[in-house]
This record gives sequence, structure tokens and C-alpha cells, in this order.
Amino acid sequence: MGARRDRMARAAQFGIASGGRAGYHWAEPATSFPELPMAALARLLLILFAVLSVVYVSLSLYSRSIRRDKLEAEWDGLNESDTEAFQRAGLEEHDDSLFGRLRNRAGRNPEREEFVEAGLQEYDQSLRRKLILGVYVVPILLIGTILYITNYN
Repeated sequence: MGARRDRMARAAQFGIASGGRAGYHWAEPATSFPELPMAALARLLLILFAVLSVVYVSLSLYSRSIRRDKLEAEWDGLNESDTEAFQRAGLEEHDDSLFGRLRNRAGRNPEREEFVEAGLQEYDQSLRRKLILGVYVVPILLIGTILYITNYN
């Protein structure tokens, strides 16, 4: 019985039996600043905003370039099926192709530039352009819904 009491005394000395707080001085881990309850959510939202901004800018520039190409093709008298056929055939990459010659023939025509700019201004006011903002809205609503369901149900 004495040996058991001796083991318990040594265990308490090393902080084993009492949950780690007895015996020698117990020090809490040092942190540079206290962790706030909503800090993790704030960090998540900050990183999410940065990533979504990159996605939004990329998607917006891509969509605008597609619209510009369609307007230029419309000015050149090509319909969409002709443009797709030229691209599938790989003729767009070569200047000696029909598609390349049509682009070179168009050149820097001021009327063509005005037509394209007017079309792009119309595109800037379109619903499609505004729908790209869904890149921000959909993930934030999804995360908010998941947090609500997880915490309050």
C-alpha cells in the first residue's frame, strides 16, 4: 500500500494525476495576441474575398474579350458558325488563312472601332455582365447557410 501512495505522490508531482496543473509551475502556451471567437471567420472571409476578386476579374476580362471577338466578327460579316469552323480547323493561328486575311483587311477602321466600342458599352450595361457578380454572392451565401445550419439547428 505504501508503494502505491508513493507512486501517486510522484504522479501528482509531475502533473499527471491532477490534469496537468499540479506539481511544478504550469505555464499556458504563449500567443502573440488573444484569439477572438470570430477571428477565424474574419480570416476566412478575407481570404475568400481575395480569391473571389481574382476569379471575378479573370472571368470579367474573359467574357469581355469573347464579346469583343463576336462584335469584330459581326463587323467583318462572319457569322458565329463560320468563326467556330475556322477555329476548329486551326486557321486562326496562321496569317495566311482566310480568317487572318479578313482580320488584316479590317485593319484600323475608325467605323469598326466605334461599332465595337458601342457594342462593348452596351455589354457593360447588360444582365450578363451583372450576373458575373454572382461570383461574390453565391459562395458567401453558401458559407452563411452552412454556418447557420451547423450552429443554430
